[in-house]
Amino acid sequence: MSEKLWYKVWPEKAPKIVKVPEIAYHEVLRENARKYPSKPALIFENKIFTFKDLDEQSDKVANFLVSLGLKKDDCVALVMSNCPEWLLSFFGASKAGLRTVIIDPITMTEDLLFQLTDSNSKVLFTDKDVYSREKETIKKSGINYVVLADEKIGETLFFDEILEKYEAKAPDVKINPKEDVVMVLYYAGIAGRTEQVYHTHYGTVATGLAISTFLEVTEKDVGILALQASHLLGFDGCIVICMHTGATMVMQKRFEPKQVMQLIKEYEVTFWTGAPLMFDVVVKHPDFSKEYFKSLRWCASGGAPLPVEIHEKFEKGSGAPLLQVYGMTESHLVAITPLTRKVYGSMGIPITNVDAKIVDPKTGTKELKPGEVGELIVKAPTIMKGYISAEDTSKAIRNGWLYTGDLVKMDENGMLYFAGFKKRMIKYKAYPIFPRDLEDILSKHPTVKECLVVGKPTPEVGQIPKAYVVLKLGCEGKVTAEELMNFVNKCVAAYKKLREVEFVKEIPKQ
Repeated sequence: MSEKLWYKVWPEKAPKIVKVPEIAYHEVLRENARKYPSKPALIFENKIFTFKDLDEQSDKVANFLVSLGLKKDDCVALVMSNCPEWLLSFFGASKAGLRTVIIDPITMTEDLLFQLTDSNSKVLFTDKDVYSREKETIKKSGINYVVLADEKIGETLFFDEILEKYEAKAPDVKINPKEDVVMVLYYAGIAGRTEQVYHTHYGTVATGLAISTFLEVTEKDVGILALQASHLLGFDGCIVICMHTGATMVMQKRFEPKQVMQLIKEYEVTFWTGAPLMFDVVVKHPDFSKEYFKSLRWCASGGAPLPVEIHEKFEKGSGAPLLQVYGMTESHLVAITPLTRKVYGSMGIPITNVDAKIVDPKTGTKELKPGEVGELIVKAPTIMKGYISAEDTSKAIRNGWLYTGDLVKMDENGMLYFAGFKKRMIKYKAYPIFPRDLEDILSKHPTVKECLVVGKPTPEVGQIPKAYVVLKLGCEGKVTAEELMNFVNKCVAAYKKLREVEFVKEIPKQ
């Protein structure tokens, strides 16, 4: 937004331009270990890890990875629920100059196999829940080494064995922060099919700087991670903030509403980022009261639009301000509602070091006026290096601007409001689902001639995937909707499952 209207309206929250240090991402942890060696960095199930602990133990993981003969830019996969080993694996890979492929632990069968093989990951860091469920899939992937966080099963390696065996001295690996990829995420991209998204060390450092500067987070703060670390909202909304500032992180293995409230109270948590459904569940919990939330400076909701009713109920019942944040897999967080103003229904304003424009969705060049709906484009040091496909990257990033595929409008105060998707995407409980992924599986069924997957609005969860199916000649009555749903759903994570199938003579026009 070249006019930067929010500068005039809310000068106290005008996004500052702050220089981003050109360092490898693991240097943020190293610096905290130097500045605050004995300060709690992570609290997990009553266990405390200092910044020095995390730094030294991730050094050991880095040496383990180098000892396997892995070369710079090789990939390791990280598929586990929240635990200290998640952080140690990620920072260990960073110190070894490797790329971490971050995969949601609920990813299963064909989705998981695709991501492991497509990335050519050499090592898998996981836990017993994932390994027990996906043992055959992991075997098919050709992964060389499997490391379990919680126990040793069969031929797997045990994380504690690595910490006992290897030296707490990081290997000497040269990192080019602006070029070298530290994390790989899978997202649908401009083509509407799942592919690799690359984020550099520099962009990840820039993300921590941007969010913590905008929200004025310091080493005195305490954040809670109740989202999965594998969800970029959890990574950005807690991990990068704490690692950048030296704040303490309280980690929950999986979201549980009563435990979240208890942890916030016990550890005097000052900020919490979650998905809309989390705040809805907490508000409806019988023990919900201000007693648990006295320490909170702010909460933030992202991943999907936050219903005004939930927003109001949470703020009234907790006494804590609830912000809305907006970001993408390709961009990290780029907009947040300001702490100084009460706003409902807005995505917020661009944060530190982020510029944004609303442009005509057809031309992608004409900047629109306040109130007009167009495509949101952003320019920031936090945006991705690109997709695995150079062609898709060139379509998504033009002259330094990332074309988000989201339809947005800006009001006269400079606030951004979500208005829909230009790209084909379904949002279920803040999880993105890309119809083409489900259509590709469904079209493999021998009775299916054509299919189309759409998002059906459902207030409780946002949207559910629904398929319209045209059967091949002679197949009418030979397959049920339930059989087709089972055919797809056995291959995908729970959140991606088809919820409805409707048989039609021809595919509806979109």
